[in-house]
Amino acid sequence: MYTLHKNNKNQLELQADQKEHDLQIQADQTVHEVNSLRVALKSELTSVRVSYESIIDTYHEEEHTGSSVFQNAAYHVVFDNIAAKLGLLSEDEIDKVIKAYRLVSEVPYKLKMMVRIDKAGHYNDDYIVLNQDATEIAVKIYEVTLY
Repeated sequence: MYTLHKNNKNQLELQADQKEHDLQIQADQTVHEVNSLRVALKSELTSVRVSYESIIDTYHEEEHTGSSVFQNAAYHVVFDNIAAKLGLLSEDEIDKVIKAYRLVSEVPYKLKMMVRIDKAGHYNDDYIVLNQDATEIAVKIYEVTLY
């Protein structure tokens, strides 16, 4: 009888240890997933920033004549693929991510509004083409978005 009781006790301890081990693995996986989300979002937003800076720098460095071509869609493939996991981030991080991607998404919309309202160029599914005068405004939109 004593042996049976001891075996049951050992079995319960092993199960408790296994459960604790499984919980630790799950916690480690969650930490890894959160860090991966941060890295992926930062990478994509850095890519967007570099792209916007390039547009701004190119405009200021070159004599600008004629029309300019801009993307008709915001770049946020990573965000789209991991949006459901944003809840793993802190509230402050979520606020910052949402704000950043909202700003990124607004740029093509604002450029298309210039075309529609001011007849400042034309656009199709891929690109927005702005005339010379509208290009300066577009660059200011990029600057305001970044800074």
